[in-house]
Amino acid sequence: METVLPLLCSSVILVVVAIGVAAWVRTRYLEVEEGYVIPVKWLGLHRRIVYAGPHLRWPGERPGPRIEVRRRDASLQVSDILTHSGLPVTVSLRYRMCFSPKDMNPAELYYPPSEWTEQQLRLFKQGMQGTIEEFLRLASDGKPPQADLAAVFSPFFNTPMSVLCGRLEKRVLKPLGALGIELMPDTLVIDRLTPPAEVVTAYEELLRSNFEATSASRFIQAIRSAAPGVSAMDLAQLYNSILNNVGEVRTIFADGTFRPGSYSTELGPAIAPTGKQRIPDVGNPWPRAESDEQRGGVSPDIAQRNYPLTVEDMALLKALSSQDVRS
Repeated sequence: METVLPLLCSSVILVVVAIGVAAWVRTRYLEVEEGYVIPVKWLGLHRRIVYAGPHLRWPGERPGPRIEVRRRDASLQVSDILTHSGLPVTVSLRYRMCFSPKDMNPAELYYPPSEWTEQQLRLFKQGMQGTIEEFLRLASDGKPPQADLAAVFSPFFNTPMSVLCGRLEKRVLKPLGALGIELMPDTLVIDRLTPPAEVVTAYEELLRSNFEATSASRFIQAIRSAAPGVSAMDLAQLYNSILNNVGEVRTIFADGTFRPGSYSTELGPAIAPTGKQRIPDVGNPWPRAESDEQRGGVSPDIAQRNYPLTVEDMALLKALSSQDVRS
C-alpha cells in the first residue's frame, strides 16, 4: 500500500502535466491552408511567414491576416476615368492575379483586405488615365466635328481592345509587382464602361419629356456637372452626340452600361501618324427629322452622315450653357 500510493500520485502528476502540455500546444497550434500564408509578429514586430501546413507559435508570437497566394480571378471598378471627350466613365476590369509575400515589405503583410483594394484602385486609375493619354484624340481634318460612338468614348471605340488592355497591363505590371501583387500576363480585360449616373438619369428624363426645352437644359447641366473640365466645343459635340439618335450612343445612355467590344465602328488605325484622323461613319444612319426646323437646318443627306454640328447648333448650345449652366 505504501508503494502504490506514491506511484498513483506520480501517475496523476504525469497525466496533469501531459494535459497541460497538450492544452498549451493546442493554444499555440497554427495550421495554414494550402494556397495561403500567414505573417507572424513577435512582440509587435514582424518575425516570419508561415506557409501551408501545421506550425507552432512560440511565446509572444501573434498571427496576422491570411494572405492568398494562389492565382485567382479578380474584378475592379475604377471610377472617374476621363475619355477624350472629357466624359468621366467607370471602367470595370477583370484580371487574374496572386499575392507575392516575398515582394512585400513587413507593413504590407498586415494590410486588411480593404487596403489592398484601395491600392489596386489607385494603381489601375493612374494606369488607365495614363494609357488614355497615350492615344491621340480624334481629329476632324478641319471639318465640323461629327457625332458618333468613337468621338464620345474615344479611345475606347477607336482603339482595338487588345491594344488598350496591353498598354494598360504594361503600365500597371511593375507598380503592382512592387506592392507584392503579381498580375498574370494577358489576363487583363476591360469588361464594361458605365457613364455617370446623373447624365443617364437626365437623359431618361429628356426622353420622357419628348425633348422638351427645360429637360434639354437640365441635360446640358448634368453633362457640365459630370465633366466640369470639358471645353465648349467638346461639350457641344458631346451634347449633340448624346441628344440625337446616333443609334449606339443613344443605346448606351439608355442602358446605363455597355461592353466596349460589343459595338463595331469599323474604324481605322488607333493612332494617326500625322496627328490627324478622320472619323468614318459607324454604319447606323440617323432617322430623318420631319422638318428642317427639327433638323436644325441640316439637309437630309447630311443627317444620314453622323449629323455634323451647324452654326445654329453651336448658337443654341452656347445660349443653353451660358443661361442655364452658369445660373
